[in-house]
Amino acid sequence: MSAAGERPSGGNPSLHVTAPEVGFVGTTAGMTGAQLRSVQIVLMEYGPVEVHLAGRPGADEEVSEIADRLRLWRVVHPGIVPGQGLACAGDVQYRAKPDDERFSDIVGAVGMLVAAPRDAHPTEGCRTWWTTARAREAGIPVVLVRPDGSTWRWERRRRG
Repeated sequence: MSAAGERPSGGNPSLHVTAPEVGFVGTTAGMTGAQLRSVQIVLMEYGPVEVHLAGRPGADEEVSEIADRLRLWRVVHPGIVPGQGLACAGDVQYRAKPDDERFSDIVGAVGMLVAAPRDAHPTEGCRTWWTTARAREAGIPVVLVRPDGSTWRWERRRRG
């Protein structure tokens, strides 16, 4: 955050992603070391100015720390989960909502989604994979960071 408490400006205009807002979803078990390194590289490469996340324990805490080091605004979309408090602070925090709503809100607020799931392949009931599918349905570019740190990038094909 800037010294005056104002949202920073920036982004990488040479990329296909034009919005400076990036969403993040990841495993509550926490990312692997390889995922941590790759997610930081992706955020540095795309140059967003803010990261939208759910504020859950695990990967959200880790990406919040990365965002803080990179001086990115953290926008938290908390959930209504009995026994699960907010695991990380944000520069902006929305009101708590049920999972389907808050993850849909994250997809709707960003120009790209970064996902760091626990498993390299879709798992039934996993919110990370559910959110990734919603982003693709909405035409939002997705960068999937697998547990081994490799990335898979999806961007809607442009008609021309």
